[in-house]
Amino acid sequence: MITLGVSNLAASIEFYEQGLGFPRMESPPIVAFFTLNGTGNNSGDTILNYPEHSG
Repeated sequence: MITLGVSNLAASIEFYEQGLGFPRMESPPIVAFFTLNGTGNNSGDTILNYPEHSG
């Protein structure tokens, strides 16, 4: 699993869904899981994006 803190979750979701074509998995609205099935050696690889907190 790859985890990334992002400054704009909505823009990140659009990038992974529309730009890269990664299917979004069911997840709470404060995070976004994307499956990487077929893109690597492991069929269960995922990316997790979450809002980056400043402070």
